[in-house]
Amino acid sequence: AAIAKGPVTVRQIAALYLYDNELYAVEGTGKAVKDALENAARYFTGCQNTACSNTPLINTAVIGYNFDMAQGVTYELDLTRPVGDRVRNLQFGGKPLPPDQKLRIAVNNYRAAGSNGYTMYQGAKVVWRSYEDIRDLMVRYYADHELPSAPDNNWRVVPETAHQALLGETRREAPVTK
Repeated sequence: AAIAKGPVTVRQIAALYLYDNELYAVEGTGKAVKDALENAARYFTGCQNTACSNTPLINTAVIGYNFDMAQGVTYELDLTRPVGDRVRNLQFGGKPLPPDQKLRIAVNNYRAAGSNGYTMYQGAKVVWRSYEDIRDLMVRYYADHELPSAPDNNWRVVPETAHQALLGETRREAPVTK
């Protein structure tokens, strides 16, 4: 979704998160984060070498809400790599994220249950839960804070030809809400 510049309504914020999910904090590891990002990377088809501009790169067999991004880390998704080996340069605090690094990971209850390939969270210890819908948490948060005006670019798709092709695909598909 894209929201036009200017005043933002509660309805626009609520439209960013359609589902009645709760927010959880689970105990996890660097490996769980990498595995989750690899699972999310299925959302993209691959490209051979750097020739990415002539092929649709969004995998329509994977529903959009099953694509996740991670905040608090930086990384690249290399679409020239095979599925399951696309996450590159995964870093936490400016250093490579070790697989055994203990972390608290924010996920929704759908992910925590291991749904749609996110089995790395299944059975993880839940150390906190919201008991409120994420949508309501977002509305309350943005009642007191501004929406970001630009992405923080903590992750990117590589090679650059894939990135540019995806920008073109998403610009054609994303409606602006009013």
